[in-house]
Amino acid sequence: MAALDGKITIERELRPCIVHIPEKREYFRENRERKYRIKKSSEDIKALFHCWGFRSELCDASPMIGGHPGGQVSGTFAIVEYEDGTIHEVEPTQIRFVDNAMSEYVFPEMEKNTDKVKNEWKPLKRVNHVCPKCGQGTMKLDEGIVLTSNPPQYRYQCDKCGYVKYSSSLIEVSVLDNYE
Repeated sequence: MAALDGKITIERELRPCIVHIPEKREYFRENRERKYRIKKSSEDIKALFHCWGFRSELCDASPMIGGHPGGQVSGTFAIVEYEDGTIHEVEPTQIRFVDNAMSEYVFPEMEKNTDKVKNEWKPLKRVNHVCPKCGQGTMKLDEGIVLTSNPPQYRYQCDKCGYVKYSSSLIEVSVLDNYE
């Protein structure tokens, strides 16, 4: 902000976030079947979001007949800082902000139809779905975490062993309870 004394102060706000690192797979063939083994399982890491970055690269035209004409490839990425102080570039879809900055804003069109919005946008909950890892616990929907992929991936966690699984509720929902 500009002060009366002519000095300009610029502050950069860091936002806390969770970075989801997907599992790394190694693919191989066995008896003419394509299989994979998990080299590193997925994990969620606490981080501080610094800013968005943008990168673009020029591509030469393809030497093949009928190939692409060349041009520019570009993409957006986030610069985040992990708890150990290391800086990383991650895809925007791997980030979930935990500071709930949306609560500071007003959406007038949603205030008019609050009942309709509450009914339409409430996430579904899973009931009676047994944990695939321990076989004893029940997978519960974590309403605070949704990966912004297409279709959206919801985070489910076992109430006994803590096993975490990301999946699309549209594919795997079998039994649903009523909206609360």
